[in-house]
Amino acid sequence: MAAVSEIPEMVERIAKTLAEYGKQSPWWNSLSRQSKDRFRGQARAAIEAMREPTEEMWDAGADAAEHNQGPWEAMIDAALGEDEDGKTVQN
Repeated sequence: MAAVSEIPEMVERIAKTLAEYGKQSPWWNSLSRQSKDRFRGQARAAIEAMREPTEEMWDAGADAAEHNQGPWEAMIDAALGEDEDGKTVQN
């Protein structure tokens, strides 16, 4: 577990992605601490929403594990509505 003062890596990754979404170039380093904290809060909310996997995520993870593939990646692909090649799956 990360120290209390450390920002967890996944929170930071998602926060940067949220901040830079739709921008032509990365601008994370130019943001104020307050702005970064706002994106970090949004990132934490996104991660918390994924805490309980959907049925599709469970199924994808189980299938991937049976075939010696990465179950976590398969579960995230299912959450994003993508197949293992990153293509959007129509439900």
